[in-house]
Amino acid sequence: MVKTISAVLGVGALICSALALTLSANDEVARKAAVEWLQLVDAGKYQEAGAQAAQEIRGFEQWLDYLARQRGAVGRANKRKLVEMHHASTVAGIPDVRPYHVIQFKTSFEHKPSASETITIAKVGCCWEIFNYKIGDK
Repeated sequence: MVKTISAVLGVGALICSALALTLSANDEVARKAAVEWLQLVDAGKYQEAGAQAAQEIRGFEQWLDYLARQRGAVGRANKRKLVEMHHASTVAGIPDVRPYHVIQFKTSFEHKPSASETITIAKVGCCWEIFNYKIGDK
């Protein structure tokens, strides 16, 4: 029961800390989609996360390998805070021109206490797709 309570509180802290910036309604929807995707990655649900990632950037299997490598090295996420969001119509390495949201979080991981996570996300048709995800130094 203590583990369950800790897990619920941890997820709540991750979600709440992402609300620090004031965002437009459209930006808030993008932020929410990014956080929901990160929660899949946090839970090790790489197949579900890979299914929401842009296949023209990496094939499904490549996404699975990429996510496992990125997250395997840093361990579980302890705390995440939204620090920046900006818009771009083009992103290096991504062939399409569309309205992208580039979202940066300051994240504390089990094996990397001070890191940044950057997610590039765009709405494609009815759904949000992840175009890039990277963990860097902060």
